Amino acid sequence: MRIAFAGPRGTGKTTLALHLARNYEFARRSLASPLKQIISGLPRDAQERHRYLMEWAEELYPDAPLAIRAKFATQAAALFRQEPDPGRRAQQLGTDIGRALDSQVWIRYFLRHLPAGDVVCDDVRFEDEAEALREAGFIMIRLRAPAEALASRLASRAGERRDPGHPSEHGLEGLPDDYWDAAWDTSEPLETTLSRLDRLAEWLSQRVAG
Repeated sequence: MRIAFAGPRGTGKTTLALHLARNYEFARRSLASPLKQIISGLPRDAQERHRYLMEWAEELYPDAPLAIRAKFATQAAALFRQEPDPGRRAQQLGTDIGRALDSQVWIRYFLRHLPAGDVVCDDVRFEDEAEALREAGFIMIRLRAPAEALASRLASRAGERRDPGHPSEHGLEGLPDDYWDAAWDTSEPLETTLSRLDRLAEWLSQRVAG
């Protein structure tokens, strides 16, 4: 079974993915995982940092010319000098640098490292990524909630400084509900949403077994 959750911050993507991981033994994977790895492992020394970013560029752009890899490393290094906030670093590295060089960079990495068995993806943000996941057999679920509910949830997150107007927060806008396998409003009580997810997981399990 493969399930992917799409939607802006605060809609419950990670909460639902963790529920599947804890209760149904899904492997939880994120398109943003390499971004977090790059940021968390960043060396302090400038020369080591450049070498580190070039190694990541080779991993992310295996078939690209050296100029593309060098551009990724150079632009990423400049970003890390200028932007101290991890959340904004991730937004800009992921979209303004990574996807600007190749829009398939993160979905390609994700699919290349996809484990066998049941998998849940908790951070679909762009239409081309959704298309690739659908082709890979993922059930696509769109999560939404009213603006006031999202604002309240995000306000409770300490240190939340990511840009709400960034393209990564709006890459799926305009897609109709019938594009998705399901569209859920998570402003309902959490227990109701989790019950909805349980029914889906049980139905998918029965379908696979049958």
